Amino acid sequence: PTAFPPVDTAFMTLMVAFNLCPGLGALVLKLVDHCKVNGLPLGQGISVIADARALRQLLPEANPRRSILVISLLNEKNADIDQAVGQQPSCFNFLSADLMDNTTYHSWSYLSDEDHKDIWLPDAQLLPLWKSYHWNLDEDSGNAITEWVPVVMIKGCSVAVGGFWLTKNYLDCAQSARKIAGENWDPYQRFSLEQLIEAEAIAKKLGPQPSCLEYCETSPGKFVVKSTVIDARGWVDEPRQNH
Repeated sequence: PTAFPPVDTAFMTLMVAFNLCPGLGALVLKLVDHCKVNGLPLGQGISVIADARALRQLLPEANPRRSILVISLLNEKNADIDQAVGQQPSCFNFLSADLMDNTTYHSWSYLSDEDHKDIWLPDAQLLPLWKSYHWNLDEDSGNAITEWVPVVMIKGCSVAVGGFWLTKNYLDCAQSARKIAGENWDPYQRFSLEQLIEAEAIAKKLGPQPSCLEYCETSPGKFVVKSTVIDARGWVDEPRQNH
C-alpha cells in the first residue's frame, strides 16, 4: 500500500480562528441563520461544504479550486476533535431495520466525556465535495490519489484543522457502496418475502429509529449521530489580497 505523509493538524480557540480567518466567522454566522430559518439544531453535527479559497487564511496549503468540509459540533464542548480532525474516515452502508433502505455514510469517530461517538455524513450529500476532486483523477493509471481533503471541526469555543488523503481506493470503496444503496437498493432482489415480513415485524417492535441529528446509543457508552450536510459554497466571498 502507498504510504502517505501524516496529516498536520492544528488546534486553536474559536476567537483566534475568527481573527485569523474572518471567512470562517462569516460562514458560521450564515450557518446559524440558515439553521434558524430551516429549524435545524445547530449544535447537533451540522456539516457544510465550503469553498477552500474563502478560508485560505485558515488553510493556506489547500487547493483554492477544491472544496473543504466543515463539521460543527458546537454543543460537544468536550469532544476530542483535535484527534478526530486528522482521521481517515470510514465508508460503509447502513441497512434499516426493515431492510427497505440502504444508505452510504462516511464516518469520523471521537471521544466526548469518555463516550465513544461517531458522526455519520450521508454520501449523497457529500457528492459536491467529492466532485470538486474528480476532475484530477487518472482513471487509467490506477495510482492512489494523493490529494489532501481539508477538514475543519468546530466544538464549543475551539477549532481543529486537519484533513485526510483522498485515495483512489477510498473513492472506489464509496462507488461500490453506492451501487447497492440509495436509489440503487432493491430489497426484493436481496431478500425473500419471508425475510422482509420478519424484518418489518422487528422494525415495528423497535419503534421509530433516530433520524438525522439525533444521537442514538448503539451500545453502552457508544453513540452515533447521523449528520446532515449543507452545500455552503458561495456563502462566503474570497478574502481580498493585501497589497
